[in-house]
Amino acid sequence: MEPNIFVNLYNSLPYTMRWSAKTKDELVAEIQRLHYERDGLPVSDAQPIFEVRQTVDQLNLVGLTIERDGTLSYANPYTYRVTAWQPDDIIGKNFFDTFIPPTDRARLEIEFDDALAKGGFPEQKEITLLARSGALRNVQLNSVIINDIDGHVSSFTVIGEDVTNKRRVASALSNTNAQLQDLVDNTSDLIQLLTLDGKFIFVNRAWREALGYNSEEISALNLIDVLHPDYATSTLGLLKRIQEGDKLPYVETVFRSKAGKTLFLSGSVNCRFDNGRPTAFRCILHDTTGKIRAEKSQKLYYSIANWTINTPNLGELYHKIHEELGNIIDARNFFIALYDSTKTFLSFPYYVDEYFGSNMRFTKRKLGNGIIEYTILANKPLFLYERDIRQLEAYHNIDLYGQRQPQVMLTAPLRIGDEITGIIGVKSYDDAQTYGPRDLELLEFISGQVALAIARKQSEARLDKQNARLNAIFDSSTYLIWSVNKALQLTSFNKNYARLIEYQVNETPRFDPVHLNSAGA
Repeated sequence: MEPNIFVNLYNSLPYTMRWSAKTKDELVAEIQRLHYERDGLPVSDAQPIFEVRQTVDQLNLVGLTIERDGTLSYANPYTYRVTAWQPDDIIGKNFFDTFIPPTDRARLEIEFDDALAKGGFPEQKEITLLARSGALRNVQLNSVIINDIDGHVSSFTVIGEDVTNKRRVASALSNTNAQLQDLVDNTSDLIQLLTLDGKFIFVNRAWREALGYNSEEISALNLIDVLHPDYATSTLGLLKRIQEGDKLPYVETVFRSKAGKTLFLSGSVNCRFDNGRPTAFRCILHDTTGKIRAEKSQKLYYSIANWTINTPNLGELYHKIHEELGNIIDARNFFIALYDSTKTFLSFPYYVDEYFGSNMRFTKRKLGNGIIEYTILANKPLFLYERDIRQLEAYHNIDLYGQRQPQVMLTAPLRIGDEITGIIGVKSYDDAQTYGPRDLELLEFISGQVALAIARKQSEARLDKQNARLNAIFDSSTYLIWSVNKALQLTSFNKNYARLIEYQVNETPRFDPVHLNSAGA
């Protein structure tokens, strides 16, 4: 009789049975050794071959012996426990009809025939067995022992691990992990896991979308690469404190996206410790850019009203608006154009453009068919890329005045009531992604206040000019002009009046009750 062959044993077997491919004699010797370890019985060469089934009976593994024609001739106690079958239900019955679900029977019969012909399964095999209740049990086949007589297969014994509970746990964990991953990827918060030296271990979808980096780029990034330069030192200092054990309830920082946009972030950061040693930073950050932007926009809105009162002239007002707007959006190229429907020209009281250099300032030009006039006729804010500007030139005969055109330009009408009094605008020559829809909303938000502020300052300027003219007439008049209040106190006088008082009483008149009374006498 040729030796029986034991194949496809894997290191997953419990009970210290770490078998590889062995002959039957080797397998029996291994079983004898285990039997000796368990019962303390000595092993003798004179002993008959130990019955494999007796050892299989002791294993917490599924053990089945199947005859060549598919009849089940043996099942170990563990198999009965996990499937709830009774011996009378299965012994002598066809294994495939009893244990294998109908959908798998034909396929498994072919696979088992092929395995017998080849001496075993080429790789670890998992099959599904039917329990008595109809429930399915997942069994990982660890070994197939082929019993042959005179070179012919008489039966084979399969030994496998019931992994049903493991599969359920794995499935539950997989579902839980999937749910957690779904939660992490669909939250609006930016989640990142960092090494102590700032390398990114993990970032979620919101982080990638907000910063604009793909997974491959992130693997080469360091935290310092995304920190805004003005906030890098302070942020790294906070991380150092957290690493040393400080518990900070609230952390604020500022990132800069791949496109160069500033992101204001706040949230929680803590350090993971393994065996008392810091290993990584866990960060959950909320994007507060919109909130801070709204606060700055509101501040700018009210500041414009205050500047109307506190700034000495229009030039100072324009500068303040430009300076404060630059704290919210890119305002390196900023202009204010004023329009009066009764006049034939546009004036540019404030025009800062990096293309023209610091010494170049527009003052006015004749009304024509330029972008400013187009915005006035459109009577709405405009978001224009360079291609849009070129199309306006081609299809609407817009005059570009031979200037270099920006990559992107935002314009918003200055309006008082239904009357457009001018245009406010910003532009960028080097990056079409500099502005977004919210930037145009900001311009529109402040445009009304800017228009009112300019109108008031213009009125003040006209009033000051009128007062200056009246004062000149008042002082240069040949008449004696003075005024008093109800208490007969002197409130104003011209030069002729002063000269007369000096001549008559040899005293210069003053805004003083004593002198007023003497002068009146």
